Amino acid sequence: TGSDIKQIQSRNFADAKTLQSLYLRGNKIHDLPDVAFFGASRLQTLDLSDNAIATIESTAFKRLRELKTLLLGSNSLTELQPGVFDDLSDLERLELQQNGLGLIDDRLFQGCHSLTALNVSHNALKTFNVAQFERRWSFDLIDASHNKLSVVRIPPNLRQLVAIGNGIRTVESTATNGSELILLKLPHNKLTSVDEVPVFDKLITLDLSFNRIREFDFRSAARFGKLVLLKLDGNQLESVSNSLTAPITH
Repeated sequence: TGSDIKQIQSRNFADAKTLQSLYLRGNKIHDLPDVAFFGASRLQTLDLSDNAIATIESTAFKRLRELKTLLLGSNSLTELQPGVFDDLSDLERLELQQNGLGLIDDRLFQGCHSLTALNVSHNALKTFNVAQFERRWSFDLIDASHNKLSVVRIPPNLRQLVAIGNGIRTVESTATNGSELILLKLPHNKLTSVDEVPVFDKLITLDLSFNRIREFDFRSAARFGKLVLLKLDGNQLESVSNSLTAPITH
């Protein structure tokens, strides 16, 4: 870490057969060549954050089938090659925040059969298909904060979604038979009503602070049967009502 390394060559790790963790954070690495970590097949944690990586060859992570954590945050990536993560079948945590990614192809994560935590915050994404992570297992967390998203579609197996500081106007659910979502954080977006959020039956925390909500009826919150925390600060509310206890008129 922080050793001013500028380049990785394909056979640098040819004899690293027992290596399980590799930390290269804070260097000046600018690209990852084909089979960059050849020989380090038992690697489980790889930290390449805070470098200057602009190019990753599609086979750079080939044969790293035991890798569980890959940190690529704070680099100079503007695109990712198709198939670059295809060999990472055991990958659980992937960080891509603070790059310059404008597009992430839906097929990019098809080989990541164990992925449960993904950070794509602080990029330039105008679209990001969160619903592509609809899988048989629970997906713990996606952070898509500080991009340029206007729509998010939430799959039933996602437990936590954080998407602060986008331009989100629409929230959709792909669930047809219940949802695992327990936390939804959408501050600093463009939502105009709590009713624009679909019903998530296990939701505990809903953060809609600093949106464009001007009216609030407690009936909107009552739709979420397990909701414990609702944040609406910074919305310039003009009226708050409680039609749940209002007298019935004929």
